[in-house]
Order: sequence, then structure tokens, then C-alpha cells
Amino acid sequence: IATTISDYAFAAHPARDWRTFVARKQAKDHGSGKLIEGAYKPGERALIAGVYLRRLRIGMPLQADPTVIYAKKLRAAWDGNLRRADLALEDPYNTYRFPGLPPGPICSPGLASLVAASRPIDEGALYFVSRNDGTHVFATTLREHNENVAEWQKRYWRRKWGAKRGA
Repeated sequence: IATTISDYAFAAHPARDWRTFVARKQAKDHGSGKLIEGAYKPGERALIAGVYLRRLRIGMPLQADPTVIYAKKLRAAWDGNLRRADLALEDPYNTYRFPGLPPGPICSPGLASLVAASRPIDEGALYFVSRNDGTHVFATTLREHNENVAEWQKRYWRRKWGAKRGA
């Protein structure tokens, strides 16, 4: 805990050089993967933060899948597969149904996520979808997003499942 507090204090201090902190953190965590959390690639965290910030600014629902997953986990109903019907779950953590941020945290964010949230990159995207490899495809329109979902969720999984059945 003391190391984590020290890391946050070091990174948050305005006089600190960010490159020095990253080098220190990478050296300490080399080989453990602790610098990179979750399924996001390091360069995408600030872009994802930018999407959520843009949505909040224009009053658009966050529609964040992790909030629905968290709500399902609270009910011991998470089976590892998010379905369209899950998006209608009546729960205050479900950002598809309830506007704004959820009523509480859904995880304990790491430093990289906190930094991304404090330094979001807004490139105009309102949507993103997973490529199933830790990276995402970003879109500015719902039409473009729906095409990305069709490619990276529907067709991707059909090809993957078809290859397993044919093997």
C-alpha cells in the first residue's frame, strides 16, 4: 500500500517530470505487467477517457459495458458473456439505463487509468468497440459504430467459433 501511495503522490505532484515517473514505474514493474491494467492498450486509455468525457459533456449516456458487467457481478449473475438483454438491466450502475456516472466505483483504477482520466484525448469519437485483442476501433457516428460492432463482435466471433467447429 505504501508503494502505491508513493507512486500516486509522485505522479500527482505538479513539479514532477512525467517521463521520469514512467521510467521509474516501468523499471519497478518490468515483467509483471502491472503498469498496464485491464484490456486496454496503454495508448488507448486517454482516447477512451476522451469518449466518456465527450459523452458526459453533451448529455449522452455513457453506455459503458463494464458498468453492466459490474451490476451483474453484484447479483452473482455474471457468466462472462454480455448480451443485448443485459443492457436493459434495472440497476443504478447500468449506464445504458441511467445517465451520468455510476453511483460508485466499479473497480480500483490503476495509475495509468487515473492519468488518462486527468488527461483525456478528445478526437471527436463518441463510440468504441473492442477488437478482442485489447485494442479498440473508434467511431464518430452511430452508423460507423454499428458497422464496427458487426465486424468486431458479430462476424469476428462467428469466424472464431466456425474455425473451432471445423477443426
